[in-house]
Amino acid sequence: MFRIPEDNDLLEYINKFALENNINMAWVNVIGALRDIELGYYDVSTGKYVVNKFDGFYELIAGVGNVSLKENKPFTHLHVVIGDREGKAYAGHLVKAKVYVAELLIIEILGEPKLIREHVARNLWLWKPVK
Repeated sequence: MFRIPEDNDLLEYINKFALENNINMAWVNVIGALRDIELGYYDVSTGKYVVNKFDGFYELIAGVGNVSLKENKPFTHLHVVIGDREGKAYAGHLVKAKVYVAELLIIEILGEPKLIREHVARNLWLWKPVK
């Protein structure tokens, strides 16, 4: 558990931390404040992410996700809820965000089978099913 330094891209930082610490599978929780955020919604009918942009600062109410392997490198998949100064909340798949303040809990998962993402559809990478 630690604080991520300001101005880092949240996902890039977690991916780099996982790579440098040899973490291939993990559970991730994060809270704090972010800025210049992009949240995605996967539109099944088009096979594309619809991305909504949020400029400025937002409270990071909750972030939950995981680290698994994608193309042999750690990949962070994170869903977040952010809030504005009026108390409105927005949620989605985190595409991009700069850290203002972020407290991260990352719990490494050991053992087999490894969680490996595979390309299953246009713009969609899912874990290989466990048999």
